[in-house]
Amino acid sequence: MRKSLILFTLLCLTASSSPKQEPLFRSAYVGMSIAEVRDSEQLPFETLADGAVKILQYPYLSPESDSAYVYYLFPQKSNSRLSIAGYIYYIEDDNARTLLADKLTQQYSNIYGEGTSRNDANFQGYSWNLPDKALIIYNDLGAQAVEQFYYDYEFIQQQY
Repeated sequence: MRKSLILFTLLCLTASSSPKQEPLFRSAYVGMSIAEVRDSEQLPFETLADGAVKILQYPYLSPESDSAYVYYLFPQKSNSRLSIAGYIYYIEDDNARTLLADKLTQQYSNIYGEGTSRNDANFQGYSWNLPDKALIIYNDLGAQAVEQFYYDYEFIQQQY
């Protein structure tokens, strides 16, 4: 009985000292279901797109844009579990969009160090490989938006 109690105590100590998983975005963790993400979010739910990627969209009050949203993406390749999440700031003015992309890039460069610059016809922005996820900020010219998304590494590996 005493050995069992000691073993149980050691198991509890080991479990409590193991590193805690960091959220992917806001209060949501990689692998959460749509229902779990809805329960974790404090914003009013707006839409759910359904297709190869299920998408939860929430309007977001932001000083950066009058039309900002929080997005959670649940790809079928990930068994419709959370793999990508972030903000989209819709801004029609090219200069204002560029200023916001530059501001966010500088903000995260100050936190995470110099990001990797990408500048081609499809992608203009920066990315950071963080310990538990990738962060990408880009100026999406076609959508007239600045996008800031966090990607689960396991999902990224499934794409290649």
